[in-house]
Amino acid sequence: MKSKFLSSSLSSINIKLESVSKARLSVGLLILVCWFYPVIFSSGMALLYPSSLLLIVAFVVLVYKTARVREFKAYLLQREKMIERRTFQNQTDFKYTPDDLNRWGQLLAKMNIDKSAHWDDLDLVKPQGLLQAIHTTGNAESLQSLINLMRRSPLSTRQIQERQNRVKVLANGPRRKALALLTLNPESTSVNSTNVLLKESLVDSSAWVYAVYAYYVALIVCYVWFLISGATAFAVLLFGLFFIFPVANAKVKIFKTLAWVSGFEAQLNRLQKVKKIVHSYAVKAEKEKIPMLHSFLESTNGVSFEDSIQELNRIIGAMGLRQNVILYAIVHAIVPWDFYWTARAESLRLRLEKVYLRWVEDLVEFEAIALLSEYSANIVDGVWPVVKDAPATLTGLGLRHPLIPARYVVSNDVELNTTTRKCLLITGSNMSGKSTFLRTLGINLVLMRLGAKVHATQLEASPFQVLTSLKRVDSLEESLSTFYSEVKNLKEIRDECISHISIYLIDEIFRGTNNRERLIGAQKYIKALLQSPSIGLVTTHDLELSQMDQEYSNLVNEHFADTIENGKMIFDYKKKLGPCPSTNALKVMEMEGVF
Repeated sequence: MKSKFLSSSLSSINIKLESVSKARLSVGLLILVCWFYPVIFSSGMALLYPSSLLLIVAFVVLVYKTARVREFKAYLLQREKMIERRTFQNQTDFKYTPDDLNRWGQLLAKMNIDKSAHWDDLDLVKPQGLLQAIHTTGNAESLQSLINLMRRSPLSTRQIQERQNRVKVLANGPRRKALALLTLNPESTSVNSTNVLLKESLVDSSAWVYAVYAYYVALIVCYVWFLISGATAFAVLLFGLFFIFPVANAKVKIFKTLAWVSGFEAQLNRLQKVKKIVHSYAVKAEKEKIPMLHSFLESTNGVSFEDSIQELNRIIGAMGLRQNVILYAIVHAIVPWDFYWTARAESLRLRLEKVYLRWVEDLVEFEAIALLSEYSANIVDGVWPVVKDAPATLTGLGLRHPLIPARYVVSNDVELNTTTRKCLLITGSNMSGKSTFLRTLGINLVLMRLGAKVHATQLEASPFQVLTSLKRVDSLEESLSTFYSEVKNLKEIRDECISHISIYLIDEIFRGTNNRERLIGAQKYIKALLQSPSIGLVTTHDLELSQMDQEYSNLVNEHFADTIENGKMIFDYKKKLGPCPSTNALKVMEMEGVF
């Protein structure tokens, strides 16, 4: 939903930006006339040179004004994007264009993702999945950081609480909107490329820099002589600049510095906007003893984060003068602009070589936490889950699927423990909501492990490892059938349930084999799970399995069902107690005209 005020403001800003740009171009052309007319015609110097100084001042003012207008336009565009993101995440109404999905696929192809089943089973990484809903920036490094947090590996109560504390600090912070600027500025520079930049020398010897300075001193003396005497040797003097440039650049590497500056520019745009907010949260984390952003408070060898960013900003801004050809030519005819800033860049590079990568890595982690905090803050009806430092236990009330639009989603409750409700056996008719409920619970538990808010009115759970078996596909790489792939996955789940406190989510167990062997296999497998320290849910169409509650008191039957109204199946998607009283497979076949 776009704001009418923002749309109107953007329209006005575009008109103003066009007007200022035209004025800047006109003044720049007048400056050139003022400078080159006396050189060519050897007259008019008395009036034109003083006039050019006034025009240069006006030109600089217009350049500054253009930059300010562009900054304000960028801010309005970011505000517009923030409103859209807040609406989508709050209403779980994620709308993606084909370009969005294509960019996501390209970004995901670069990621290091293990072969655990939960990525596909819970729709975590697929297009329009949970990760795309959370990761709203184009930074590959922060995406990999989120993926690492989502891995299935066991976590302790302390680790999850620590993650939650970090997310809470940002989500509940007084400057949360300012923090969103970090995630609204995509950044594509990798840590590896930054490392290469920091190791490349920009100046072979400082003596060359001083030699260039000496040449320019002589040049300025000649300028003064030219202005006083009106001599025409000015053109010969300018020719000397073209001679010294390639010679000096061999040792004072201006063009390499331009590449160096470009490599840092994307990162700096983000750092410049968020340096104060990063520092304030670093102070807050330090005060509350939360392990986050410590490197931003340290000063290594006299190198502080804020001072270094300011210096880097000055260098990038100065070297960016090349983008304005007119002003660049005027300035470089007077002072050794590029050489001076290359020397400062080299000095900064030597100071940053050991500490900058630590800042970048901490910022990558910080961005991942910031994305989780923004996602959490936008869940208006969500809650912070409570991590229980106790044997396997789970209480979830009002659980909702995070990826189903709010106007369609149906909430459900669940309760599991190791004494009376160790395994929940869910039966039900086709399309009634069994698989969706497993994903609802699984995704919310993943959010809990990330330290984020969950889509529920209450969630209390042990620090589970989330084990899933929901989707069955052939493994062409390993030449495995669908059934054998499932068997291997279930074997892994059983082993993990024995070695670590986990929650298992198994959909339509052993669906790939015949009825008799499926029933026997499922009974033996569920018995093995009941003997482990873990808890979980199993769905099935085999109503005979529901009779296992007569032998095992800690196995509980629940179901999803449909009703027939006016010849149509109606689903309420609400979980109910007991085994399913009916099935609908024959009804579906009949309604679709199969027989």
